[in-house]
Amino acid sequence: METGSISNLSELASAIHPYYTTWDCLDLQHRNGTDQHEAIRQCAMYLEKLFRVNREVGITSAVIGVFIVLMNAIPLSLILCTSSLRKPMYYFVANLAAADLVAGLLSFYVCATYQQDTASPKTLIAVFCIYIFVVALSDYSVVLLSVDRYLSILHPIFYHTRMSGHIAGVCVLVLWPVCALLCLSPVMGWNCVDMDIPAHRCLTEGVP
Repeated sequence: METGSISNLSELASAIHPYYTTWDCLDLQHRNGTDQHEAIRQCAMYLEKLFRVNREVGITSAVIGVFIVLMNAIPLSLILCTSSLRKPMYYFVANLAAADLVAGLLSFYVCATYQQDTASPKTLIAVFCIYIFVVALSDYSVVLLSVDRYLSILHPIFYHTRMSGHIAGVCVLVLWPVCALLCLSPVMGWNCVDMDIPAHRCLTEGVP
């Protein structure tokens, strides 16, 4: 009797609140062929908190972006404008500053995205891919700088006879397109948005 009552209460709660997350609500509306604007209206009670969080994240992204841009623009401009700093090591430092500067600029795109009431799956994939791109670019820039310092300290003769600004430039020029190709391929079409996969699974798991 008690078990039956609990089961009935659970079924009643499911009937009153059939959706447990925003994605569940929107996904079911999509499966029913509901127009996007109508689906958003029907899921509004679940999206209200999401909208508030989106605006907070957007404002935070803008503030952090301004700080990142300013802090990296200064060393980058100094290296580019000072002839005595045009050495392989400083090329890698400038590359790291440029990567972080791009991260700061792209944070404004994240800010604009999160100011929207709802973002399409493709827009969310773009945000995720851009985030991975700037993180990977910054990480590999640190790796290049670390390898440069390692060779300079432990193998100084080899470093000073073989390392040049030309080699540093080639390393930097290879790094950017490789990171872009690997991290931004979902934005170029290699994704599951147009497949028959629920939106929340496509964005979080990427597998059917």
